[in-house]
Amino acid sequence: TATYYKGTACITGYSGSATEIEIPSKIAWYHDVTGPDLAIHYEYEVDVVAIGSSAFSVETGNEGQNKLLTIIAIPNSVTNIGRAAFFGCSGLSLISIPDSVTNIGELAFFNCSGATTITIGNGVTTIGKNAFYNCSGATTITIGNGVTIIGENAFYNCSGATTITIPDSVTSIGQSAFAYCSSATSITIPDSVTSIGQSAFGGCSGATSITIPGCATNMGDYAFAGCSGATTITIGKIGRASCRERV
Repeated sequence: TATYYKGTACITGYSGSATEIEIPSKIAWYHDVTGPDLAIHYEYEVDVVAIGSSAFSVETGNEGQNKLLTIIAIPNSVTNIGRAAFFGCSGLSLISIPDSVTNIGELAFFNCSGATTITIGNGVTTIGKNAFYNCSGATTITIGNGVTIIGENAFYNCSGATTITIPDSVTSIGQSAFAYCSSATSITIPDSVTSIGQSAFGGCSGATSITIPGCATNMGDYAFAGCSGATTITIGKIGRASCRERV
């Protein structure tokens, strides 16, 4: 199902039985105008620009089927993925977000625990709170180089991830954003980051090396608590040129 607004469409729900879905980039819109001695039928193709809140969530009426979804292809026309859009779709085998998307809402892929790969396109600027919470099956997480804010609990308990790449576009890492990503073997935070939230990397016990930028002027309590495997911790020089250039 979909809603229409000013020549665009937002996907609001799914009630089918397929396990593999390709969301169309355009859908048909019909509109009838009637009146005395008047009957006009309009038919348009409109761009799908958003996936609405809880559109494929297991908390909707199609709960049982949505859990069985294995592949959902998101078209390049989509710019926004709404709150809890794919909440609990634990059968998804991968999550791939195209460059056209600029915002990933809170809880968008919460508990999509079956996905082995998470790839976030370069157009995304904000990753919402709890967006990929408990995507525990993902072994590789690639964050696009347009992201500036990683929200609270964004990748909490992505415990299978051995590789997490934080691009140098990121300025803020929220509270518990990567907490309990216990399989990650190293944590490297780029110079662009100025704020690291409380417990941001707490419980990342598999990390043997941690690199913290000197540009991080705001670091929350317990930011690296429980990183018990770390044998090397490198802290950048505070106030170095690369930091001053960002002020």
